[in-house]
Formats: sequence, structure tokens, C-alpha cells
Amino acid sequence: MAVFLGLFTLSRCLFAALGITFCTEHVAAFMHFPEPDLLRDRLVETLWHLHGQPPLPSLVLGVCLQLGGDRWADVLAAVLHGAVALGGASMVVVVIRCGGARWLAVALAMLWSLLPAVLVYEHYAFTTMPVAALLLLACVPLANTVSTGSGRAGFTFLLVLAAVVWTRNVFHLVWWLAAALLVWRAVRWPWRQALRVAALPLLVTVLPFAKNAIVHGTFASSTWMGFGLARKMWHALPPEERAQRLQTGELPPIAAVPVFGGAAEFAAVVGMPEATGVPLLDRPTKATGHPNYHHAVYVRANAALRAAALRQVLAHPDEYCASVAATFAQCWFAANSWGPVATPRAQLGAYAIVGDFLLHAPLPFVGVSAWSVLAAFAAVAAGLAAWRSWRRRQQGTAPSPRDVVTLFAVGTAIYVVVVAALLDTNEVMRLRLKIDGLLVLAVGLLAGAAVTPPQHHEVPRASPGVAKRTDDIP
Repeated sequence: MAVFLGLFTLSRCLFAALGITFCTEHVAAFMHFPEPDLLRDRLVETLWHLHGQPPLPSLVLGVCLQLGGDRWADVLAAVLHGAVALGGASMVVVVIRCGGARWLAVALAMLWSLLPAVLVYEHYAFTTMPVAALLLLACVPLANTVSTGSGRAGFTFLLVLAAVVWTRNVFHLVWWLAAALLVWRAVRWPWRQALRVAALPLLVTVLPFAKNAIVHGTFASSTWMGFGLARKMWHALPPEERAQRLQTGELPPIAAVPVFGGAAEFAAVVGMPEATGVPLLDRPTKATGHPNYHHAVYVRANAALRAAALRQVLAHPDEYCASVAATFAQCWFAANSWGPVATPRAQLGAYAIVGDFLLHAPLPFVGVSAWSVLAAFAAVAAGLAAWRSWRRRQQGTAPSPRDVVTLFAVGTAIYVVVVAALLDTNEVMRLRLKIDGLLVLAVGLLAGAAVTPPQHHEVPRASPGVAKRTDDIP
């Protein structure tokens, strides 16, 4: 651990000396964050009425604005640097705990932390790297849970996953429940113990959904699903074809509104809600002149767009499938190709250009990128882990931590790619960056297994209906 942290610190000092600085140029403009003045002066009210995105990133930004004053960007930069360090340190712990060599653990963590995309998003005020770090952090208590049967470790694992749900809307309650089922199947707690371990993390996970149901009438952590589907179903059409479908009535009037239209444009179709007295919901634009996508009208617009887009999916399944296929291919593009990160990418210069080319350009005679090949190896690792786990279950032996962590890592990666392909478009390469660390970890665990095969782990079982190690359950 000390070796990794020392190398990580040295690398960041070197990049800082080369002029790589933290970029906050889009914080006040992005749809992902409310206005900075609202987070600084009306944080609780703003978070309560927030509907476009889960609340944790805005909470962190608000705390940085309040604590840092004029130096808030430095505080936020420290959070992002700390997130990457945490993700790398978690990778080191998991690889060693799962039987891998120390040198392999440090090499994998440094490899991930030095990826051009990781460096770019580490120096860019956004939600990507915190999510990547939380996902890697979750693997630490997951490995502990499987190896010891610890209720506290299972509780911590599920609570970290709740923080992920609070950070990005792509991680839905369904994903959390699937991960909880994975750990329960691996450890086989009695059902009462499983409920005691999962109850509080589940409550925390559900809170953003419940809050939006109470305040905005929609059980979701975000009100942007309709916008993503609209981009897939009609905003990707040639303008003349979209205009023709609008004229014939095949597309509803809301399809004429630009995908990132302003509050007044959507209100002309769905109606303008009454003023609430809450600035977050009433301001049509931000101080920068960009639309305030947290205005109350976007709740109505999202519902109308979602219903209309789903009708179009049923009417034109071929177009939807073509969009899904195109979006799946986009998942493997360089995350740095997302336009808004141009400034930190330019600061990296040739390092980013060459690195992105080597990792994401199609390989000769293969036609796919090196990163796609890495993902294929991760899928192989998951298949082997699933087979070994099934064999051990048949033999009455518990799965190994290495196999369960691999299944979680690759399962989460598959989930993110599938959700991105089905519900989003154009910018999904930055969604994939969230799970790049999990792909590196899965392949590293596969490599570690080739050198040091995992030992059988027999987790003590309790009698049915009787909680095991009750002093270890939160």
C-alpha cells in the first residue's frame, strides 16, 4: 500500500509540475449541477427539490463551496485526487487479499491510475472518477464478506453501493438488489441475518427514489430517462425526416423541441407549472445563460418524452435496435473524446493522444480496440469464476473471494454497458470509464489466478433461521 501511495503521489507531483491543472469551467453550466449560489446559500432546500440527478455530487459540491470559499475549486480538486488514490488503493488491497502478488497489485493500480482518461477526468470537475473509485472500494468489503462471512463487511459493501446509487442515475435500485443477491448467494446467511445486514443500506438506497416520489410524483433517482430515449428515437434522425414525421403526426409535438431545449420551449408543449417559490424549480436559466434543467417543467417534459419515445420504440423497433448497436460501439471509444473535457485533455498533450490511440484505435487484423480485447478477457474471467463457483457449490465448498469479486466487477461492467446502449447515446464512452477500473481488476485477478490458484474457502454456516456471529451484525 505504501509503495502504491508513494508512486501515485510522485506521479501527480510530476503531472502538476508539467502544468496539468484542475478544470472547473463547466460547473456553473452543466445540467448535472444546480447553480453554485444555490448550493452555497440554500443547500438543503436545493437538494430536497433536486430531481434531474441523484443528490450526492451536488451535496459534495455544496460542501466544497461552503467550506472552501474562494478556494472551493482546490477543495474539490483534492476530493477528485483522493478518489483516484482511493480507487487504486482498493485495487491493491483486493488483489492481495485474493491471493495475488504484491507487485501485481501495485502494477495494476498504477496502470489504472495512469490511464489518460483517468488523468483527464481526475482533473475535471465531474462525477465520473468518484463513481469509479466507489465501485473499486466496494470490492474490498465484498472480498472480506466472502472470506469471513462477516456481517459488518457485508453491511459496508451494501452501504458503499448505496453511495454509488446516490451519485449516478445509471446505477438503479435493480443493480443494488442484484449485488445484494450475489453476496447473499456467496455467503448463504440465514434469511434473518441477511435482512439485518441489508435493511439499513437498502433504506439508504431507496431514499432518493422515495424523496422524488414525494416531491415530484416519480419513483426515480433522476428525471432524464425520457431525454435519453428521445435522443435515440428522433433526435438522431435526419432533420428533414424528423420534420416530415412531425408534419404527418407520426411524431408528437414535443419531438419538435430541441433535445436540450429551454424551459419555455418545453412549456409550450406540456404547460408551465405554477411558480413554487423555490429558485431551483422556478429559474428558467442559470446565471451563465444556460438552461436550468432542474426547472419544474422538466419533470413533466421527461414523462411526456418517455411515453412518446416508448411508443416510437414499438412503432420502429428496427430503428431502436440500430441505435442500440451504434451506442454499443460508442461505448469503446476513448472517454476523452467527450467534448467538454477538451481542456484537461489538451493539457496532457501527446500523452493523451498516443495513449488513447493505443487503447482505443482498432487493432490491425482484429478490427476492435485493445480496450475491447481487455473487456473480452474480463468476460472470460467472469465465465471461469462462475464455473468454479458452481463446481464448489456442488462440492459443498464456498466460492472464493477472487471469483465473487470477479463476478461483481464484470457483472457491473455488463450492466453499465447494457443500460448505456439501451437508454443513452453519443456520450456513453464516459459512462464506460466508470467501470474501466473493474475491468482492469477482473483481468488482474485472472492473471493472479494463473500464478497462484485460489484456495478453497469454507465459510462457517449457521443453523437455519439462527443468525451467525450476532456480535458482527450492525
